[in-house]
Order: sequence, then C-alpha cells, then structure tokens
Amino acid sequence: MTFYYGTATGSTSVPGCTGLDVDIDSAQVLGMATVGSNGAAKCFTTVPSGWSGLKVYLQCVEIANCRKSNLVEFTFP
Repeated sequence: MTFYYGTATGSTSVPGCTGLDVDIDSAQVLGMATVGSNGAAKCFTTVPSGWSGLKVYLQCVEIANCRKSNLVEFTFP
C-alpha cells in the first residue's frame, strides 16, 4: 500500500493502476504502508517543522488490487 498526500483536492493518476486516481491534486508519495495487528494500514514518516498548521489530504492505495481508501483531511498541530 502506498500513502499519497497533497494540499488540495483534485485528481492524480496512480502508476500501475490504469483508470485509478487519488482525489488529491498533484499528489506526492508519502511512504509505503504496512498492515498493523488490527488490519489497518499504517505509515510512519517525519513531518517537517514547516507543516505546523498546514492542512493536508491523505489517501492510501492498495496497488495489488488497485483500490483506494477514503480521502482524509488533516491539519498538523
């Protein structure tokens, strides 16, 4: 699974998944996810200090099955 992020909603195609787009404009890869003991996807990354107060959108894509999660909006404290 791959986590994507960006600062605006929109559409970005997902390499390897023809016809599947994430709902984020100019989405960038945040990192690869692993599956936790409860079955949920998790991704660890270092958040730059400049992101404090920034609203970002996050979405996860399961490349093997070309499925995406719901879009999540998060504002960093």
